[in-house]
Amino acid sequence: MEVDVPKTILLIVHITAAALWIGPPLGVLPNVTRSLAAGREALGVAIKDFNFRGLLSGIGGAGVLVTGVIMMFYSFGGFKTSPWPFHAALGLVVLAMINSAAFGKGMKTLRAAHESFNDTTVTAARNAVKKMKPFSHINNALWLGALVMMIIAKYINRA
Repeated sequence: MEVDVPKTILLIVHITAAALWIGPPLGVLPNVTRSLAAGREALGVAIKDFNFRGLLSGIGGAGVLVTGVIMMFYSFGGFKTSPWPFHAALGLVVLAMINSAAFGKGMKTLRAAHESFNDTTVTAARNAVKKMKPFSHINNALWLGALVMMIIAKYINRA
């Protein structure tokens, strides 16, 4: 059996990027919630952690998007000839990246709470975390959907 080295490398990078996209955001909101109870310094650490995890996830998401599109062209010659589950997965990845933009307003509120740590700003920060949770769950569902599409594509078309 001959191994397609470029495709294998692309697949390894793609899977690594997916792990980087999916893994870091898990657990970040509970960390922020706990930090609000622990004080200003803890919130500052949680915000840095949130930013770092967001950066890693963004890099991973971009990597998934880029390597996925490259593999569609490499394996199938482009979008027109690639199987429908790949199109669905691509759409889910793009939606997840758009959905991630919803965290911006919440991060502003968290930064404001860190700047002037008082009852009003901490309450606003807790409310912001509550508003961010559904978007976090949506992202988890979107990446799970993208994974399911890849599995379907693998078994339908033996890609």
